[in-house]
Order: sequence, then C-alpha cells, then structure tokens
Amino acid sequence: MQKHTEEERLHTKLIVKYLDNLFKVRRKESKEEVTTPDFTEKLNKMVTFLRSEEAKYASEVVLERIKGCEWLLKEEIYLYSREKKHDEALQKLIQKSMFSDAERYCEENQDRTLTKYFTKLITLYEVYIQKGNNAALTTKKYIMKFLREYVNHAELDAIHVM
Repeated sequence: MQKHTEEERLHTKLIVKYLDNLFKVRRKESKEEVTTPDFTEKLNKMVTFLRSEEAKYASEVVLERIKGCEWLLKEEIYLYSREKKHDEALQKLIQKSMFSDAERYCEENQDRTLTKYFTKLITLYEVYIQKGNNAALTTKKYIMKFLREYVNHAELDAIHVM
C-alpha cells in the first residue's frame, strides 16, 4: 500500500508540473490558440500520461487544477469519467451544447448514463419552457431524436423515461 501511495503522489506531482508548465505558456482562461511545437509537445505528453492506464495519480487534485479551463475540456471530462462523476461530465457537456459528445460519453461509460443524460435533457427542456426560451423547440426536437435512437438501448431505463 505504501508503494502505491508514493507512486500516486509522484504521478500527481508530475501531472501538476506538466499543467504548471502549460499554464505558463497559455493561461488557464485563455481563448487564444497556442501552436508552438514546444507547447504542443508538452500538452501531448501530459494528455498521454493523464490517459495512461499505468498512471496512478489523484484525479481530484488534477480536476481542481484544470476546472474551468476551456482548452482542457476533454481532459476534464475524462477525469470526471475516471472518477465516475457522470452527472458532472454530462452537465458540462450539456452546458456547452456538446450533445453528440454527451451521447458518446454515455456509450463509453454505461453505468446508466443514458438515463442520467435523458433526465438532464428533460430538465433543460422544462427550464426553457418555464422561461419562454426559444431553445425549447430545438431541445424538444433533439430529445425526440435521442429517444428514436436509444429507445431500446439497455442503458436507458424505460420506466424512468415514461
């Protein structure tokens, strides 16, 4: 157990160091693209290590570090998945109107995520209706498309949908 704890501490420290170096070149809140070879190489190394099955880092520490960083959104979603924080991942994807990414997330993670996603879509639709938001119609059309595609999927709880 001691070895795993030390390994986790070192791996977490390594990812935090990667992030610190990346944030020196491109600020966390920056919308500006950085395409220098050095930055791209560092980013790719960090992402490769982050997604490595051998990596034993503390996801929560890394998540706190990158939360709200738009250009690391995919990594944030990955970390939510790693921690089985599906509600947070789906909420983030819905907020960004990344519906096809949310569907893909559900397909990859299972764990009744399609049902969770559907519930969030219905809630979003209800909020739009209450506020008289024109996005309600678009959301309704998307929900209908979603149901046509996933109505018989094992991960979508039919009783919950009704």
